[in-house]
Amino acid sequence: MRHEGWNVDEFIAGVDERSPQLALAIARDAPFGRLTTYRIGGTAAAGVEVNSVDDLMLVGDAARECGAPVAVIGRGSNTLVSDGGWHGVVVRLGAFAEWIHAEP
Repeated sequence: MRHEGWNVDEFIAGVDERSPQLALAIARDAPFGRLTTYRIGGTAAAGVEVNSVDDLMLVGDAARECGAPVAVIGRGSNTLVSDGGWHGVVVRLGAFAEWIHAEP
């Protein structure tokens, strides 16, 4: 399935080469809008929840290699998704990310 210059199958294959278990967790036409606090909006071309920094880096590397745009979300606040969806990969941060601290 091709999306504006990148291919979902190539993205999944790139993840699968590094982590077959994580590749199984990738959803096609992932419910992006339902992951936000507004609970409205369309799907993303692909979506996955990551549960470690290593998985986050792995998904990012695979997306970069195939040219897929990426949106990383936490709990989905302050995120609004078009009803028409989005042509990229949505990465939802799992519980591991609760400790992330951003310096000003």
